[in-house]
Amino acid sequence: MVKKKKKRLNIKRTLFFLLFLYIIGFSIYWIYKRPINHIEISGNNLIKDIDIITAANLKDYPSIFKYSSRTIEKRIKELSLVDSVDVKKTFDFTIKITIKENKVLFYYKNKDKIVLGNGDIINNKLDKLYGIPVFINEADNKVFKEFIKNFNKINENIISEMNTIEYYPDYNNDNEIIDGKNFKIVMNDGNTIITSSDSCNVINKYNEVYASLNGKQGTLYLDKRSNTDSNLIFMPYEG
Repeated sequence: MVKKKKKRLNIKRTLFFLLFLYIIGFSIYWIYKRPINHIEISGNNLIKDIDIITAANLKDYPSIFKYSSRTIEKRIKELSLVDSVDVKKTFDFTIKITIKENKVLFYYKNKDKIVLGNGDIINNKLDKLYGIPVFINEADNKVFKEFIKNFNKINENIISEMNTIEYYPDYNNDNEIIDGKNFKIVMNDGNTIITSSDSCNVINKYNEVYASLNGKQGTLYLDKRSNTDSNLIFMPYEG
């Protein structure tokens, strides 16, 4: 009977294999636990970086693998001024956050609220109101909603040229409203615009009209009557 030769344990090879497994395991653990190296935020203008980082729960720069991109996006999307957000992670342990803010229409002074293009009226948490017109009084609720809907169609560059907005209904001699859809807008250049809730988007023509005024200042009527240049009404200020 032939005796089977016992296999000897190769200690060096075993130790090398165990060391290899340890290195691999430790490397995976190190990578998994390594904190975020950098947070890059773009697209935000009114929302502060720290507010975005705090909302995402990344203030303490945790492991880049602690939260999924989708989880971070969901948290940031809860900020009222955020319309959409995209989060990407890179190999250098950077998180890139791209923000698209909701369109801000104006500051509602009497309510201390911010009115957004999607119709939401939110608490004012802005440190700066530069480039945002101020709505200085209150309007009929139905007319106000119609105004917001059509005002949202105005180009943001033109909105930034506005100073104040006022509900400006027409009254008869008995102080009764005969036209409750009018609004008065004072521009940063000193001109005044009279418009209406159902067609205030005509204000998109403002820069084109202003260029034809040759430096004159006054009141410009931009509403549904202003579809052609021949219907434009401009009344210079007296003096």
